[in-house]
Amino acid sequence: MLGVEPQLEISLNAVQQSVSISWQSTVGHTYTVQAVQELSGAWTSLPEFSDKPGTGQVMTFTPQVQSSSNSTGSKSVETQ
Repeated sequence: MLGVEPQLEISLNAVQQSVSISWQSTVGHTYTVQAVQELSGAWTSLPEFSDKPGTGQVMTFTPQVQSSSNSTGSKSVETQ
């Protein structure tokens, strides 16, 4: 059974050239970050952030940012 999708906070750091995705987790739920290159494509779970148990605290995922102009894509957080 899927849970309620968490409210995501997106943070940009221009100096470190990074993007972070944060959300309030819930104990008893697990969280998986998924990615897709094109929105019409298939979403895939990222192994570095799959099935992480909620702690009741804010969880943060900071993906590797590639310097290539081909580093586009979208991210999603799934909760169960």
